[in-house]
This record gives sequence, structure tokens and C-alpha cells, in this order.
Amino acid sequence: MLDCPIRLFGELFGVICIEHAGSPRNWALEDLIFGASLADLAAIAVETSRRRESQRRMQTLVSNLPGMAFRCRNNPPNFTMEFVSEGIKDITGFDADDLINNKRITYFDLVHPDDRAALFDANMETLYVGMPLESVYRFVHKDGGIRWVWERSRVVEVDADDPNFSISEGFVTDITERRRLEEAEAANRAKGEFFANMSHEIRTPMNGVIGLTDLLAKTSLSNLQTQYVNMIRQSAGSLLAIINDILDFSKIEAGKLTLDTHEFQLVPLIEDACDAIALQIYKKGVKIAVIIDHSICEPFIGDSGRLRQILLNLLSNASKFTNEGEILIRVQTISSSNKNYQLRFEIEDTGIGIPTDRVDGLFEPFTQADTSVTRRYGGTGLGLSICKKLVEMMGGNIGVKSQPGRGSLFWFTVLLHRLPNAETQILPSSHKSLAGTHSIVLDIHPATRHVLNHLITNLGGTLVESTSSADFIAQIHKQIQNGRPFDWVFCESEYPGYGIEQIKNDLLTISEKDRSRLIILFSLGASFQSLESANLPNLYGYLSKPIRTETLYRLLVGSAKETLTTQKIGTEKQAASTVKRLPLRILLVEDVKINVIVATTMLCALGHRVDVSENGIQALESMRRKEYDLVFMDCQMPEMDGYQCTRQLRLAANDTKNQNVPVIAMTAHAMIGDREKCLAAGMDDYITKPIDSEQLRDVVSRWHGKKSTFKKN
Repeated sequence: MLDCPIRLFGELFGVICIEHAGSPRNWALEDLIFGASLADLAAIAVETSRRRESQRRMQTLVSNLPGMAFRCRNNPPNFTMEFVSEGIKDITGFDADDLINNKRITYFDLVHPDDRAALFDANMETLYVGMPLESVYRFVHKDGGIRWVWERSRVVEVDADDPNFSISEGFVTDITERRRLEEAEAANRAKGEFFANMSHEIRTPMNGVIGLTDLLAKTSLSNLQTQYVNMIRQSAGSLLAIINDILDFSKIEAGKLTLDTHEFQLVPLIEDACDAIALQIYKKGVKIAVIIDHSICEPFIGDSGRLRQILLNLLSNASKFTNEGEILIRVQTISSSNKNYQLRFEIEDTGIGIPTDRVDGLFEPFTQADTSVTRRYGGTGLGLSICKKLVEMMGGNIGVKSQPGRGSLFWFTVLLHRLPNAETQILPSSHKSLAGTHSIVLDIHPATRHVLNHLITNLGGTLVESTSSADFIAQIHKQIQNGRPFDWVFCESEYPGYGIEQIKNDLLTISEKDRSRLIILFSLGASFQSLESANLPNLYGYLSKPIRTETLYRLLVGSAKETLTTQKIGTEKQAASTVKRLPLRILLVEDVKINVIVATTMLCALGHRVDVSENGIQALESMRRKEYDLVFMDCQMPEMDGYQCTRQLRLAANDTKNQNVPVIAMTAHAMIGDREKCLAAGMDDYITKPIDSEQLRDVVSRWHGKKSTFKKN
């Protein structure tokens, strides 16, 4: 037997055995050569089989990759593809066979003409410097479309005899979709920056217009001048509302609109919104009333600012399209659990109504019920679409029912979260504090009578709704004759044909012992001075409309000496008391002269002493010389902006007199994230321009006597 070893790469792989049978054999040299040749052929066959299997596996792997692998023979300026994977077809529409050996098309023919020179230069640099190539460029697809690709390749072989000849291997992947996303994100960032800048640039002069108009209105003016000033203020307010709508819509389009959830009280929020509208519609004679389900629990967790925005938008629309009658707001519980409350809000008016064929598109952007609406009433047509988006973000729906000439009912639902581990706080109206009491009301508007009846009934009492002044007095005398005078008498101060003097004369005919406690109902915006000077008999207090739940409760159930003259009826009185309580030293950091005049005048009118710095550097210098109680800081200023200044102030090593002074951002920026940016810089509160005196008074009162709440990370 002749045994010939099979060797692969120097290692024993197997043996070829040649056997001679039947008689002994002496193996000749030729036999040995023949056996060795067979062993070599076997080794070659095994190696070839392995290489083919390896290539098959590699081709399978490469063909499944989301891209194209290649091997290129470089002989500049010629580049010839020796191998191209099938992924080329997905990227370019051409088959691999079209490119191999440049059979039908060269690689550079696929590259966009504008990118060929740069790619050629990058390849040449790679060949001679020896660094791997990473490049982004465009292919022109077979169908004419454009594909963005990313290539990574390197030189793997160099001809020792000819340095211009080499072999490169690499990989190309399609990044078109990623590129589109990056471009979209860049566009959104640019859009966000544009709207942020637009917000700042518009709000800054608007602050001057509105602020100076408010200050001008407080000076001695003729009736005509006062009328002009009011028209300027209304026009500026309308412009600001349009700006806010456009900014909100831009956030929705960019996907940047988010909710700021926090704890808040629901009932005051609703009633505050009603008060704001009541002042607007007072001159039209339209009344507003609110009925809130007395079983609603508080406090809630949600975005109170956005909820208030929805309410104000719908109430503003109702007031805009209602010239007579009333607006009624209802809030009721749909479902509740230990964690959540689902609430339904309804805003019903007696306005012009909406044509049936216009209702479906009402919540679409830039849509209004009629093109004539824009000319007559103004607006952007964005308000309702913004409301729809906000309601949906709060887990609810929105809709409308309307009849032309008979009014509209807008409704929406929201899901609010209850505060964990908080005790249920039922509205005061659920306490039967008026059990056994009997009252009467004279008011021309059914909504007001209905609300008062609802609240008093929930307090356990009863209420007679009188429909005329004659019936009103007759009912009062009837109860006296029956030996049971009314406990409370509610009378509207502006009842048609029945003024304050007539009320006074009728009540004087009733003996002192039989007189009921009188409560005068008056609309926000009415002259309170004339009511106070009337000297009405047995007057117990005043109640402003729309009627607030807790105000009514405090009036009827509280001390008999407590009247509602302490509520926000006399703004000037409240302002005067605020002045006495808050004589503060304030630093105003602002570079726009008009804004300086507005803010300084408003703060001085509140009785405060104000110093002014034009930028952050001056502000820090002022705070080194003096100790301030409060700092109002503009954010965008030359030399050193408000963010840098506040960060410097909060540093432990700074040498200012009061490092913990509260800093209030006073800025024209009003986009998502601006408030957080201010707080992160070390500021304590945030108010946006244009600023009014009420807003300024509130923030000063809130931070009086307090230190900064900023905590270093």
C-alpha cells in the first residue's frame, strides 16, 4: 500500500491510499509521483470547493445587506468595478451586471453631475494618502429620481510595480429617507426659530403700544380722546390675539405643542374666564352665567392654561356673534374614578347661529362659517382648529350644534387627573347651609335666575323667580302677610323700568322688622359708585354677575357683616391697598426705551421705587451697589443678556448685595420651552410681553418678601 498525504495550508487534511493486491510490489519513483499528484489534485479540489462555498455565503450575506458592496480596480482616471452586489438595483435601478467591468455604465455615470468632481477628488486623496474614504453624495436613479447615499471604502491592494494601480473595497447605503428627516428637522428648527424671533419682534413694539395706551387712558382726556384711546387698545388686543393664534398653529404644525400639567383649581378658572368675557359684552347688554355640577371634585392635575385658552376662545366666539340675550356655560361630570374625571363643557349662546352646510368644516384651519364673517367680525379662522387639537391632547372631543338665527351650542370633553392622595373637596354648594331658607330674585335674564336657583337649591334653600317688578313687590308683601318674610331678596340693579330709586322707595314702604336682607345683583362693568351712594334700606351686600359659587357661599353663609365690597369691584381701592403693602426697591433690566417707560410708570404707579439698567453688565453692577427686593429681567439684550446675567447672579462667588433676590423674566419670547429656559437660568417667574398693570401687580404681590426659589444642580 502506498499512502500519499493530502495537505491544506501545511496541515494534514487526509490520505490517498493506493493498494496493490495479489502479489508483492516494489513502488517505483513514478508511482510515488503519481500518488503525490493525486493528493495535490485532491487538495486543490477541496480548497476550490471551500472557496466557492465561502464565496456563496459571502454573496448571500452581501445580497441581504441593505446597501451595495463593491470591489473596484483603480487606475486613475479609470475606475472599473470587478464586483457589485445586487443591492445596486435597489439604489439605482440598474443591475449589477450593468456595472461589472463597466459593461453598460460606469460608477461615475450614476453619480449626480454636481457631485462627480468632489467624489473624484475624494477618491484620489484616499488612493494616495491611504486613509479610508467616507463620503455623502447623490445617485441619479434609472427612473430620474435622486437618491442620497453614504459610502465607506478603503484600498486593500496596491501594485508594487505600478503605484497608480490599486484595488478598493467598500460599501454604499441609501440614506435618502434619513436625509429627508434631517432636512425636515432642520426646517422645523428654522421654522421654530423664525416664529420665536417673530414673536419677540412683534411683542416688543406691541408692549409699547398696549402699555402706553393703558397709561394714556389714565390721564385727563376728553370724551373723544378717550374713545380714540379705547379703539387703539381694542385694535392692539385684536392684533395680539391673531399673533397668538398664528404662533399656536405653527407649534401644532411643527409638532411642538405640548401640555404643561400641574395642580390647579377648576371652578375659579371657569369663573375667571366668564368674568373676562362679561366685561367685553356688558355694553351690548348680553348676560353670561355659569352652572357647575356641584359634585365636581378639586383640585385637578392638567394644563390649566390651555383649558382656559379653550374656554376663552369659545366664549369669545359666543360673545362676538351674540348681540342680545345671554351666554350660558355648563360644566358637568361624565364619569369619575379615583384617578380621573371626564368632564363635559357646554357654551350656549343666543347669537346668529351657523348654517348647517358650514358646520362640518368649522374646526378645520383657516375656516370660518362664512367669508363675510372675517370682514365683519375679524379673526384668523385658526381658533377652533387650535381648540380641537388641545381638546384631543387632553383626551377629549369637541363639537357643535347650531341653528341659524337661534344660536349655537359648542361642547367639548376633557380628561383631568385627580391629585393623588388628596381628600375630595366638594364645592360649598353641596353643604346644606341654607336649609329652610326662602328667597326671591328679580332679574330680566333667565340664565342668571337659573344659576342662582341652582346654587341656592344645592345649598338647601328655595328660590322664587319673579318675572316683573310688580310681581316682585307683590310676592314680598304676600310673604310678610303670611308671617314669613323672605330671608334673602336678590334684585338686579339695571332691571328695565325699575331703577335703584324705585327699589329704594318700594322697600321703604316695608317696616324695618319685616325687611328681608337685600342683595343687589350687578354686571361687571357697571358703575359701582352709584350703587354705594343709593343708601338702600336693609342692604346686606352686592353680588356681581356672572355669579361666582364661592362668592355667593361666602355672602350667604358667612358672617352677616361680610359683604362683597371686598371682591374685585373697586380695582382702584385694591390697587391703593396694594401700594401701601408693597413699597419695594425694584431693578428693571431692559434695553428698549418704550418698554422702560411703560414698566417704570406702571411700577411707580403701584408705589415702588425703580432703577433701570440697559443690559446684564449694568444690572450686576447695580446689584453690587444696592440691595433690591425684586428684579425684572428682559432676556434679549446687547452685551450680556438676561440668561447670562441671572446665571452670574446665582454664582456663589459673585459679590452682589442680594444673591437670592427673586428674578422675574419679562420677555417677548412666548414659545414652548422659553419659560423652562428662564427657570433653568436661575429666574423665579415668567411674564410675557405685552404686559399690563394687573399682570405686573399680581407678580409683585406674589414675590413680595420672598427669596429666590432657584436651587443649584
